[in-house]
Amino acid sequence: MKNKKILMLLDPPFPPDIRVEKEAKALLKAGFNLSLVCADDGKEENDWNGMKLYKVKLKKDIFSKFRRLSYIIHPEFYRYLDELFQKEYFDVLHVHDLRLVPTALKIKDKYGCKVVADLHENYPAAVREWNKANSGIKGIILRLFNNYNRWLAIEKEAVKKVDKIIAVVDEMKERMVRQHNVPEDKILVISNLEDEDFVKKAKVDENLIKKYKDKFVVLYIGGFGAHRGIDTAIKGIKYIDKDDIILLLVGKGSKKIEKELEKLIRENKLEKKIEIVGWQPFEKVYTYQKLANICIVPHHDNEHTDNTIPHKLYQYMMVGRPVVVSSCSPLARVVKEANSGLIFNARDPKDFANKILEIYKNKDLQEYFSQNGLKYTFNDRHTWQEESKKLIDIYEKIL
Repeated sequence: MKNKKILMLLDPPFPPDIRVEKEAKALLKAGFNLSLVCADDGKEENDWNGMKLYKVKLKKDIFSKFRRLSYIIHPEFYRYLDELFQKEYFDVLHVHDLRLVPTALKIKDKYGCKVVADLHENYPAAVREWNKANSGIKGIILRLFNNYNRWLAIEKEAVKKVDKIIAVVDEMKERMVRQHNVPEDKILVISNLEDEDFVKKAKVDENLIKKYKDKFVVLYIGGFGAHRGIDTAIKGIKYIDKDDIILLLVGKGSKKIEKELEKLIRENKLEKKIEIVGWQPFEKVYTYQKLANICIVPHHDNEHTDNTIPHKLYQYMMVGRPVVVSSCSPLARVVKEANSGLIFNARDPKDFANKILEIYKNKDLQEYFSQNGLKYTFNDRHTWQEESKKLIDIYEKIL
């Protein structure tokens, strides 16, 4: 069984992708024969920890970009996969996110392999949120050819035809059952829990710790997308009249988003209260979380954020940090279950500020939330070590 072949599909280049990396490591450790097809990044590496990498060269001219945007079947990925299957057979195509699922299904129709759709998020809703950040001709084109209704229709057909669906949160599973009438037993929830080694093998940058030792750090780490709610956190800081509290933003976004955030900070005269650090290597993520006093996930509430959950929430708890999250359904559910922090009304800066101050003023509460987060992840075994067993079980049954 283990000599049968699994081929993962990923639209962007690889690495990095934290979910793909964790799943790949789990499957490789269990002895499965695993390869991955992704977009070409121009690097010569064709192996990642024992997983063979196949790279698809994507044409960069305007016509090709539009063709990829408007076609349901990805032309270059399909051509590459068709040629690859003529040389060797793969038993399962494990597709990361909806975008390449129709392409995988066309290969399934031709060669008879199975398809597992690993849906990291509510892709139709995500497209709608991403499109909001684009204006002018680009925005018009995206809303015409790459919109919510188009991808919802694609999703509806795709989930009927795949052999198995992996969702990240219960809310996503419930949506597909309700919206697309997918049988419950066809969908398995494998959430974005963190590996214990994130803490156990972490190295601390003592210089970073010293830099912020006299500050009460409220930390956000990750992408700066418009739906992330960083604007709510920035606006919330102006309601906090404490000189030692700073908001530390570690990550990056599009140039447009970053300029908008910088403008928001200037307009509210918060340059001394907010620091944007920029993107940092993964090995420093633990240190930034370790030096923080509160870690936040301030997502806006919408159909996208109500159907996914970020890795960072579980990282925060595993490091033993109190969390403040918005009222998005998965965030609120997990934090209530863990009793590891406070929940503010999404998009409400004043409520965000009140929740930060409530924890700031109460050291016993800080310790209480910290210990609960540690217990939830380690003692109650909400870790990737436990969660990944579901993934192994899927493939033992499929193969």
